Amino acid sequence: MLTVLHRGPDGSERTFEAYQVTRFQSEGEVCCPARGEVRAILAESDLPGEAITLDISGPFGAVFVMNRHGATVARYMHD
Repeated sequence: MLTVLHRGPDGSERTFEAYQVTRFQSEGEVCCPARGEVRAILAESDLPGEAITLDISGPFGAVFVMNRHGATVARYMHD
């Protein structure tokens, strides 16, 4: 289980649990790090495997993913 902190483009923040967080590169994109779409599979949802897309557009948008020990294991931000 992962804990996700999503900071929206307006600076608002929310936390939730997820089974998986994945960043998808846009087709044809070859930059590193990828600037594509970030999706999380929710842990608590009425629909098993429901995924949401997390907006990380600037100036404040970001996603931080923590493991069960509270250590940050991934961070996705707008460049």
